[in-house]
Amino acid sequence: MGRGGNFKLKRSMEMVKRFKVNVSVGLLLIGILTVLLAACGSDPTPTPKPAPAAPAAPSQADVNKAKWDKIVAAAKQEGEVVFVSSGKAPQYDAVAKAFEKKYPEINVVRSLLRTGDFQARIAAETAAKKVSTDVYSSGGGPALDRDGYVVEYDYTPSEDTPSSVWSYDAFTDIKSGKTNVIYTDMAPNYILVNNELCPVGSCVESYKDLSDPKWKGKLLMVEPIGVTTGSFIMGFLYEEYGEEWARAVVSNIGAMIRGTAEGEKMVIRGEWPIFVTGKAPKETFKLPKPHPLRAIRPADGLIPSVSGAVVLKDGPNPNAAQLFREFVLTKEGQQAMADVVGGGFIRNDVTAAEPEMMQLAGKIFPTAPTTPEFQKRFPSYVPMWEDELKKIGLR
Repeated sequence: MGRGGNFKLKRSMEMVKRFKVNVSVGLLLIGILTVLLAACGSDPTPTPKPAPAAPAAPSQADVNKAKWDKIVAAAKQEGEVVFVSSGKAPQYDAVAKAFEKKYPEINVVRSLLRTGDFQARIAAETAAKKVSTDVYSSGGGPALDRDGYVVEYDYTPSEDTPSSVWSYDAFTDIKSGKTNVIYTDMAPNYILVNNELCPVGSCVESYKDLSDPKWKGKLLMVEPIGVTTGSFIMGFLYEEYGEEWARAVVSNIGAMIRGTAEGEKMVIRGEWPIFVTGKAPKETFKLPKPHPLRAIRPADGLIPSVSGAVVLKDGPNPNAAQLFREFVLTKEGQQAMADVVGGGFIRNDVTAAEPEMMQLAGKIFPTAPTTPEFQKRFPSYVPMWEDELKKIGLR
């Protein structure tokens, strides 16, 4: 190789060495710069990862729904509910049929037993630990609760119903903590009169008028003895008008009966001009007009009979019992009762089969409706009624 060739080769090798040096320096500078940037622009302490958010606690509405869903499922498994009422009330038969239609898995076993008799039976069955009834409906719920036979209240969906829906708040005792009774049925009591024997303009217009001596021997009344509608109504009136007035009314009684249906028929037949403690006159509305009997809405106020469907402790079907009572409170259940002529109900959003017979709006008697305290008091007046009835030969 010539001298010129050696020179070129040597120069090429020097350029390669320079290039390698320059590349190495460049890489070193880039590395240093990267370290400096990392040191200046970031925190050397590792950033902890955020903990996963805790699941939201279920709302009370969700808890209530889950609890109620379990009750419904268990009720269907039980397959039966034993329902007893204090009297022959067609609206209770109607609501039982409506319940079976909605829940075909559950059969309603239906029977009747007066309040006093039922109290004796539940006491005996409880002592023997053989309670046979799931739900009992009457005005004696507070007394049953007071004696310890009623299940302590727990949530039921109708509790969420707006208060404006109730003609009488079904949950008034629950809210006040007085009893575990939920009210399901409110029916007004009237003074029923024969249109010929007690024509408009010359008949009683109020409960207070009943003490007038001109009605001596002309009053037909449900006996004010024991725990009856008669003693219940007279107890209210006694507390408003006093003992002298009450004795005067009892002294005007011409006859006593035990049931309101028979009293209505007796007035229709013209056997008596005035029947006190009468319910809606169902028999009258079966007759062609002009009706022989009319219902007087007392000027001093209606005294309604309020009933509660209570769930009994240790009943055979505890879940079906709760489901049945809840159904009675629903619009569907209440309408089933209202569809019966003269049937009582407690909701404003249902329509009575015969509105003229269910005049719930307007003036309620000052001491009505019933309270647990009054339930305890009114039977204590019975000795006074008995004393007066002996004087007129009815005891």
